[in-house]
Amino acid sequence: MTGQKNGSFDSRYTKRVKGFSGNGLQVDGDSPVKLTEAGPYQRHLPFSLSVRVNLPKTFQRAFVLGRSRGEQDAGSRGYELLMDKGRLSFALVHFAPGDEIRIRSLQPVPVNRWLQITMTYDGSSEAGGLRLY
Repeated sequence: MTGQKNGSFDSRYTKRVKGFSGNGLQVDGDSPVKLTEAGPYQRHLPFSLSVRVNLPKTFQRAFVLGRSRGEQDAGSRGYELLMDKGRLSFALVHFAPGDEIRIRSLQPVPVNRWLQITMTYDGSSEAGGLRLY
C-alpha cells in the first residue's frame, strides 16, 4: 500500500498520473482508494462532496465515489456516485434496493476530458434535497 496522510491505495493496481491540476490517480475499476477524511455523514445534516474525474469511456454501470457501511451492517448504508448507462446517479442509501433517495443527470457524461462533479444534500431526507453539478 502507498499511503498519504488522508488515505491509501494499492500501488500495484492504482497509479499516479498527470491530473487536472497536479497529480491524479488512475484506478483499475476494482481496487479502492481509501480516503480517511471523507464522511460519514448523517441523513439529517447537509453536506457536499466534489471530485474531478476523467472517464475514459461511457460505462453501463461504474462506481465513481462513495462510502458504505455494508460490510458492517445488513444494509448498504452510505452515499454513492455512479455512472449508470452513461449518466450520473447520486444516492443516499439506507438499504438497497428500495430504501434510498436518488437523482440522475439528464445529460450523458462527457468522456476523455476532466470534469468537476459536485454533489450536495440539504439534510431534508428527500430526493429533492439532492443536487448534482
